[in-house]
Amino acid sequence: MISMRSLPLQMIGLAAVTLLLSFAANALHPQGIEATRNYFAKPQHNFQTLSSEDFREYSAYPAAGEVDVVYLDARRRSLYERGHVPGAWCVPRNDPAALESALKAIEAAGMVVIYCQGGNCEDSIFTAEDLVYRNGVDASIVFIFEPGWDEWVKIKGPVREGAER
Repeated sequence: MISMRSLPLQMIGLAAVTLLLSFAANALHPQGIEATRNYFAKPQHNFQTLSSEDFREYSAYPAAGEVDVVYLDARRRSLYERGHVPGAWCVPRNDPAALESALKAIEAAGMVVIYCQGGNCEDSIFTAEDLVYRNGVDASIVFIFEPGWDEWVKIKGPVREGAER
């Protein structure tokens, strides 16, 4: 019978042995996981990008009621409602109905600018891919603002709160 005092020590020992065996098996396996590789790196894309200055300049168009530039905010709806570029459409990454509602404006636009949170956020890239590869939007009019919402706030761009574009 195992004493209650030695049980935690035996459990820790068993866990350590299991961990060492799993590391050894991974190291010996030809398709083992590389411990130094970043498996969560932001995906590369071939879409055009905008600088902060261009993003600020173009952001005045939808706010003024001009439809030549359409802004798409690819963040979650709750983040959009806390603050977004005035005139931007809320098109969360996993909400095809929201993207569908913006398609008519997108088809009439000369330029589509997509942003998300920035940093390692990849929602703008996936939204751009959906536009081009699933909805047939011309890739030459799709632009991504990679620095994203974090940069927009940092440079003190205009912000609209709530659900209204």
